[in-house]
Amino acid sequence: MNRYLTLRCEVPLELAETAAFFLHEEGAAGVEVLDDEIRPPPGAPKLPEGKARVTGYFGAETDPEAIRARLEALVPGAVVGWEILDEEPWADCWKLHFRPVQVRDSFWVVPPWEKAPEGTATVVIEPGMAFGTGNHETTALCLDFAADLVRPGTSVLDLGCGSGILGIAAARLGAGRVLMLDNDPVAVEIARKNAVANGFPELEASGVPVEELDETFDLVLANILAVTLIELASAVVRCVRPGGSVILSGITVDQAAEVRAVYETLGLAFREERRRGEWSALHLERAR
Repeated sequence: MNRYLTLRCEVPLELAETAAFFLHEEGAAGVEVLDDEIRPPPGAPKLPEGKARVTGYFGAETDPEAIRARLEALVPGAVVGWEILDEEPWADCWKLHFRPVQVRDSFWVVPPWEKAPEGTATVVIEPGMAFGTGNHETTALCLDFAADLVRPGTSVLDLGCGSGILGIAAARLGAGRVLMLDNDPVAVEIARKNAVANGFPELEASGVPVEELDETFDLVLANILAVTLIELASAVVRCVRPGGSVILSGITVDQAAEVRAVYETLGLAFREERRRGEWSALHLERAR
């Protein structure tokens, strides 16, 4: 029987979503957050006041010490521990937290073991070891923008594609050329499999660094951490076709102004900010 790593961290309550998103970015197949609004299950230790418990589920080959070091650097006060689980309970745990997501009235994202209402456009996602189920606010924000911006034939770059959910959703909405990029080879393979499973075998998934990309797109969807969005800003802007748009997500509300300023300095015009909880997504446009 395969075995998997479950990594738990106790963090300040206000940083729970930041820790959860970080674990997703590190490749967690599922992330669970217990805070003052969610009662811990029977037998679980009670949460200290002002704290949240965030749990990520990873493959057994994952290096927990490396994740712990990066998490503690990102989230001051994080207390991290881990253990190994057998395959069956691990799978059951994370699947409990992957629910169907309604993007718009007639557009749904569902796992393979669920069904969307009849007559709706559906994207079926098996995340495996990649981030992207539609349940996280950052992904939902990108999906919401995509529903407004993708038109028949729109070319789309899904940067940091994870499971491929955004690129596949764009294809379902009528996009033309779709390229899904991720620096994690596991995510690239999962994105390819999900594209085929949704009837889009022509979608390309690649591990080519965005800095090396020599192509422009009508729409760039970048759902990655704020620090990475800032580091890659010049490369991201180069990928936006004149008159095209970029959606920047993976940003907390407190980080939005800094990220926006960097991209405006590079010549993009701010169009709109949308928020869900403590998360923000920015729409900027390149001049024609």
